[in-house]
Amino acid sequence: MSAFCFSAVLFAYVLAAVFLFSEIRAGMVVGIGVAVFSACLGVWSLRTGRINWPARLFIVVTIFGATAVALINGGADGHVAPFLIVAPVAAGYFLGARSSIIFGGMAVACVVGLFFAESYGLVIESPFEPTEIRAAAALVLIASIVLAVITSGFFASHTSLHSVEIEHSRALLTSMADVAGVGGWELDFQTMQPVWTDQTRIIHEVDDDFVPDFETAVAFYAPPARAQIEAAVKKCIDDGAPFDVELPMVTAKGRNIWVRSVGRRVSENGAPVKLIGAFQDITRQKEEKESLAAALKTADQALSDLTAYQTALDQNAIVAITDAKGLISFVNDKFCEISGYSREELMGSDHNILNSGAHPKKFFVEMWRTIGKGRPWNGEICNRAKCGRIYWVDSTIIPIRGPAGEIQRYVSIRYDITDRVSYARELEKRRIEAEAANISKSQFLATMSHEIRTPMNGVMGMLELILQDDLPAEQERRALIAQESAKNLLTIINDVLDFSKIEAGQIEVETIPFNPRELIDRAVALMSTRADEKGLDLKFEMGEGIPQWLTGDPTRITQVLINLIGNALKFTEDGHVLVSAAYEKRKGKGCLKVSVEDTGIGIPEGEQDKLFERFVQADPTTTRKYGGSGLGLAISRQLADLMGGDIGVTNTPGGGSTFWFTVQAEPSTASEDRRKQVRSSVGVDSPKGPLKILVAEDNIVNQQIMEAFLRMAGHTAKVVNNGEEAVAAVQEAAFDIILMDVQMPVMDGVAAAKAIRALASSISDIPIIAVTANAMADDRETYLACGMNDYLSKPVQSAALFEVINRVSVRKLYQLADTG
Repeated sequence: MSAFCFSAVLFAYVLAAVFLFSEIRAGMVVGIGVAVFSACLGVWSLRTGRINWPARLFIVVTIFGATAVALINGGADGHVAPFLIVAPVAAGYFLGARSSIIFGGMAVACVVGLFFAESYGLVIESPFEPTEIRAAAALVLIASIVLAVITSGFFASHTSLHSVEIEHSRALLTSMADVAGVGGWELDFQTMQPVWTDQTRIIHEVDDDFVPDFETAVAFYAPPARAQIEAAVKKCIDDGAPFDVELPMVTAKGRNIWVRSVGRRVSENGAPVKLIGAFQDITRQKEEKESLAAALKTADQALSDLTAYQTALDQNAIVAITDAKGLISFVNDKFCEISGYSREELMGSDHNILNSGAHPKKFFVEMWRTIGKGRPWNGEICNRAKCGRIYWVDSTIIPIRGPAGEIQRYVSIRYDITDRVSYARELEKRRIEAEAANISKSQFLATMSHEIRTPMNGVMGMLELILQDDLPAEQERRALIAQESAKNLLTIINDVLDFSKIEAGQIEVETIPFNPRELIDRAVALMSTRADEKGLDLKFEMGEGIPQWLTGDPTRITQVLINLIGNALKFTEDGHVLVSAAYEKRKGKGCLKVSVEDTGIGIPEGEQDKLFERFVQADPTTTRKYGGSGLGLAISRQLADLMGGDIGVTNTPGGGSTFWFTVQAEPSTASEDRRKQVRSSVGVDSPKGPLKILVAEDNIVNQQIMEAFLRMAGHTAKVVNNGEEAVAAVQEAAFDIILMDVQMPVMDGVAAAKAIRALASSISDIPIIAVTANAMADDRETYLACGMNDYLSKPVQSAALFEVINRVSVRKLYQLADTG
């Protein structure tokens, strides 16, 4: 409402006064209506608060003017009612609601009083003439209008200026709110209709024409936060408690954000009417706050860890800091404790104070060269304490550079490793002792092998020669028993030597092509004679899907298989022994599985695992009844392990047991051995005609046995007593093969073989077969490396002798065929 509007109201009052001089009742009605209207204007003015000093001056003049008219009229004429209404109207406009109500009440009281005064005849006639009264009233009205016009112009300009200032302030506040990202809101208690500023709508990501209500405004908050904001608003409405909360919400576009909502209650005339507040998107601040909190937590944890590390370091590590020249500037308590020097003695000293003299000068030169280039250095240093005690430390030296890149100091962290060094030295000593013991063991085994096999060669050789003669039945039986006993003794000796060689790591597994059917057939055929002697049925079943050729170590597979078949035959009195083979995949690798099933004595469940331990049999009485060393299965298990397999046993339903073993064996593309191809092309399977063989042997009994075996085969033999005589003999006469004993006086077999290979080409290529009682793993390689062609171990049996002679002779023919 402007000053112009107020002047128009005054003009309406003047007109009403002019036409209502004689109509007191109409004047009272107009007066009451205007009084009510002035009260409403008072309420409006309370909200706007637009009051200034010219307006207040105007209302004071108007009040005095109306009072003067009333006094002049004697207070008894209803014509003065419109003038009384001027006071509450002006008060409502300029002084606020309270003034409007007070002055309006006074005006109504005056009008009502005049009505009752007239009704009861209490109206006092004015001493003035009506014309005088009209003139006075006119003068008052004119003065009021003039004053209203004068003040309204000033008020209008002042109000306009004030409105511009208000609008400028509002624009400034809006801009600041937009820059700060702060929106405003208002909630009227009567309508519960929220009002949002543009920035609040932007934060909610809604359209400009979006009209919220209380429920939708709350629905923007995340579900867990809705109850919290509702409770805060209710408490603010009921108790007037302002709130300032940070809550998660979801915008209209589905974006999750954090907002800060601030609100307070506004009251009028002591009654709460609305809530006003601010609204701000604090997502970034929240994230930064959370990041800062996480960083602080990490920093606190790091500080705590650093403290713990420092404590642990001080308790266990020897720490020192030196300047660039190596002078000590800091040491911890552990350094003082282990060195025996006080901190005062160490500060400013050189590290040479701890030099024990155990390291050469070059050691420290290399250390200083490394750290001088800015690189860390680590090594073990022997130091000397103040008391003279020697101690070892594992030292790490770290160079620390300054701002310009120059090395300012060195940090050294050391750990006492004296016990570890002592332990390592003790271990090295024990290792050397163990290696020496292993060498001694190997030497002992070699010696024992030679010393035992040499007389065994005489025993078994002579028994074989005796059995070649026509003997009476009883003598032949006795000779056979002696021969079988000798074989059993040799088996035990071989088992012990094999086990010792495995423990010493002197057995290596080959990987060559072999035919599994032929390998198992040969093993079964070899043991068939023993099965026939006991009246047992020894059979072999080949499973389906087994490749024709596999890769592995056929010699060791045969050894394990013969061991299992021999045990089955030994512990089976009647029935059968069934050998079966199968091929399967285990963990992506090919595996050959061979099983030996018997109908023998069986094995108790609790004793099965013990069978594969060395020197153990299922029942102590077994050794007394069946004999054996108890090493066969232990050796078989170790051989199976070396070949990437396993071994085990299960009881067979109805009696007996089934032993099985597996070995890794991948399929091979080999079809035939090249030697068979050469043999077929040359057309020879054995040497033709008698051979002239040189036998170099120092033992007379062995000489006789070897010579007798060779004569039985139709060969000619010349015997010499040592290697020197063998070298002389090949230079005097031509020989097809040399049987060379290894251990001989004057010149041993190895030296003799090397000497022969050094002779003229017509002599140097004579095949040489090593005949020895040594049976260790590296013996064969040693003999072949010195120029020998094959290997024959003692005790020598005729079959083995003829086999190696034929093998070497055929190989010689192959070489001739290849070169021819």
